[in-house]
Amino acid sequence: MHGLRIGMGIAAVAVLGAGVHVSGTLERDSRARVEHFSAAVPPEPDASGPEHAAADDRSFAQRAFDEGIVADATAFGVAAEPALSAVREAQAYSLELEEPKVIAPGRSWSSSRLEVTATIDKVKYQKHGATVSARHLIAEVKNISEGPIAYRVRVSSEARGRCDVHGARQHNAMALMPGEVAEIVVCAGAGKVRLSRAEVLEISELGHRYLSRVPPRAVGVDGISSHAHAPTRGSRLCETVDVARLSLAMREGLVDWVDIADFYSRHSCDRFRFFDTYRYAAEAPSKLPAEPPAG
Repeated sequence: MHGLRIGMGIAAVAVLGAGVHVSGTLERDSRARVEHFSAAVPPEPDASGPEHAAADDRSFAQRAFDEGIVADATAFGVAAEPALSAVREAQAYSLELEEPKVIAPGRSWSSSRLEVTATIDKVKYQKHGATVSARHLIAEVKNISEGPIAYRVRVSSEARGRCDVHGARQHNAMALMPGEVAEIVVCAGAGKVRLSRAEVLEISELGHRYLSRVPPRAVGVDGISSHAHAPTRGSRLCETVDVARLSLAMREGLVDWVDIADFYSRHSCDRFRFFDTYRYAAEAPSKLPAEPPAG
């Protein structure tokens, strides 16, 4: 009996010791978690003193948008702070051409932002499965302004209209940096360039990178020029843009080119999708990211 009591006493001490060990372990784990959380979360700024930082009252969506702008600017080699403010600035739109112009090879037409020159040069293209080199009519579109632009031009052969089979040269079919030239192959053979429309939207440098990643078919660029489109070096086209829906909306007059260009020069096509009620405005946007109206 005495031995039984001694055994029970030892067991009780062992249980108590285990309890103390477990309790101590949990307390240490809990304290470690609290210390880890405290280290991960920055302390509240000291409201006293001139160095006190203003409270960040941005919404979650606003903070995420701003952080995305900074990350994208860094990835594209664009200065982050100017990019953050530039996407919020007003962007001037201009219809550069009042009436169609016919441009002979070696001659140019220009506005305050664009210069279009007609040239004749040999271009390689596929014909009956073989690669051939032949003379082509080319429209060289140059950004002669001091800042990046989104642009849209309609060019055709003055004598033959639209040519469905011709060669192409790589160019940026969506946006141009200052001094940048897009060589748009118009038609096989000689002739004159008919320029029927020219539109320009002044954008930011990050906007140039953003818009360059949008497939040109989305804004009505023909298949050959779309295929020849070359985004900024190191980037690729967005696969999330609903090309068919946007091009149809443009053909039916539901949206204009400038609406789509303005939206995607301010929003990454990786994270945002154009909505049909978005409209270009001459003044700076009151809110970014843009959101469709509720309901």
